[in-house]
Amino acid sequence: MRRFELVVSLCVTNCLLEGTDMHEDGGSSVVRWGCQVYRSSGDCREQEKTYKHHSLPSSAPRNQQQPSTIPPPQTPTTTTTSTDNFPTAKMRLSILTTIVTLLHHHLTTAAILPHHKSNPELLKSLPKPNPKPGTNPFPTPANNINSNSTTYYPTPKTYALLLFPTFEILDANGPIEILQFVGHFHPIRLLIFSLQAPYSSGLAPVLTAPSLASSPINNPLNSSFYPTFNPTHPIPTTDQQWEEMREVLESVDVLMVPGGDGVYSPDLEEKGRELDFLRRMVGEFGIGGKQKGPGGNRNKYLVTVCIGAAVAARAGVLDGRRATTNKMVWDEVTALGEKVKWVSPARWVVDGNIWTSSGVTAGLDLTFEFVRQMYPDGVDMANLIAGAIEHEPVMDWRYDPFAERFGVPPQN
Repeated sequence: MRRFELVVSLCVTNCLLEGTDMHEDGGSSVVRWGCQVYRSSGDCREQEKTYKHHSLPSSAPRNQQQPSTIPPPQTPTTTTTSTDNFPTAKMRLSILTTIVTLLHHHLTTAAILPHHKSNPELLKSLPKPNPKPGTNPFPTPANNINSNSTTYYPTPKTYALLLFPTFEILDANGPIEILQFVGHFHPIRLLIFSLQAPYSSGLAPVLTAPSLASSPINNPLNSSFYPTFNPTHPIPTTDQQWEEMREVLESVDVLMVPGGDGVYSPDLEEKGRELDFLRRMVGEFGIGGKQKGPGGNRNKYLVTVCIGAAVAARAGVLDGRRATTNKMVWDEVTALGEKVKWVSPARWVVDGNIWTSSGVTAGLDLTFEFVRQMYPDGVDMANLIAGAIEHEPVMDWRYDPFAERFGVPPQN
C-alpha cells in the first residue's frame, strides 16, 4: 500500500509541474509524465510509453495500446487556458510543497514507528521511561594537588614530544590521542620540541616527507601526501638558550620520542642537535630517572615508540638498559645500540623509568599501560578510552607475534 501511495504522490507532483492531466481509469491511474505514461496499480508493474500531449481518452479500455506512430503535426491554434483547470506557477509550487511535506512526514513516521496494531511486539521492546536520574559514564577524576609545573607530584603533568624531519606520524599521534582523553580528568599539557633555523622569526613546521638525508629511495613517485606539525618550542642549541628555557625544560615529566625513517639521518647528530638535546634532558634534567627537589624525588620518564628507540640508542641513553623496538627492522636498529639489552619477544618493555615499545601500534598498548600505572584512576580511564576509540589493548607485554614472524630469536 505504501508503494502505491508513493507512486501516486509522485505522479500528482509531476502533473502539477508539467501542467498535464490525470485521468481515473477503472481503479488505476494513468498519468502523463513528460513522455511516459505510468499505469499505477497495486504493484506498479506496468509501464507504457506515450508521447507528450498525446493521451488516451479517459474512457479507453484498460489494455488499449498507444499508437506506434506520431500523429501528423497540426496547425497551431491559440487556446485560452482557464485558471480553473490549470493552476498557476505559484499555485503549483504551493501544492507541490504541501504534497512533499506530507509525503516526507508519512514515510518518515512509517519507517520509524510502524503501526502498533500490526506490530504488538514493537511496543514491548520500546524502552520504558526511567524516572531515576542518569549516571555519569565517565570515571571520577582523581584529585591532583599540582597547580603548576614546578610542584613535585606523583602523576605526570607535562608531556613533551621530540620531533625531527621524517618522523612516523602514528608514533606521535597514537599516544597523544590517548593522553588527550586523560586531560579531561587530570591537568596535563603538551610541549613539542624541534630544531629551528637560527634567527628564525617564528617556529617552522616539522616535515614528515622523506628527505634525501633520511630515506632517498622512499618516495620514488615524488608524492606530496605528507602533513606537517607545528612545534611549541625550539630545541636549544646554545648555552644561553638552555638557560633561558631551563624552567620549561625542568617542567617536563615525560619525554616521548617517535620513530620514522628520520631516525637514521646523520643530521640528528651533525646538524640537528636532537641527539645532544636528548642526552642533556636525560643527564641534566633527569628524564628517564629521578630528579631531586624540595618536595622529594620526582619521577621523570623517557618513552620511545617503534624505532624511536634508535634515536635513544644513538644518543647512548639506553646503554645498559632493557629495551625493545620494531621487529621488522630489528637488526638495523639494534646495531645502533650495542650496549643496550634488547628484549624479544616484547610488545613493550619497562626498565625503571624508561619505557620502549615495539612497532607503531605497540605505542598505543604501551600508552594504555602507562596510564594504568601512572594515575590512581588509570584503570578506569584506560578502559574508558579504549572503548571510546574502539581499541582492544594488549595487556601482556610479552605478547609479540611479530618476533616470530620476522625471525627475531628470544633474548634478554
